[in-house]
Amino acid sequence: MSTNDPTYLSHPVGNNYLDEALENYLVHGLSPGSFLTAVLANDLERAALRADHWNKQHLADIVIAVVQNCPYNAFGSFVIFKDWCADKNGCRTEWVEIMREQNIIRKLENSY
Repeated sequence: MSTNDPTYLSHPVGNNYLDEALENYLVHGLSPGSFLTAVLANDLERAALRADHWNKQHLADIVIAVVQNCPYNAFGSFVIFKDWCADKNGCRTEWVEIMREQNIIRKLENSY
């Protein structure tokens, strides 16, 4: 990966563009492309139809990465997807704060 490695993904997908899109979705509520949106909404038929060559070959790995990286309230349906983007009830803000704290703790632990 590049020097811009995602800091909020514990299990990167392995594709810099997808990793960046997933992190931007999780942290900023930015809607990714139609393929990743379909994966996040658990519409795997739509995801398969929208996937490019690389994504088709790695669809199972991408789904696993979403499950491993995303909190339960950030994926699973289009309603959940939209709520996350809109930061409904502060769900995204709360998750980002927790992740920032964990990143700080991890950096402090690694500095000793």
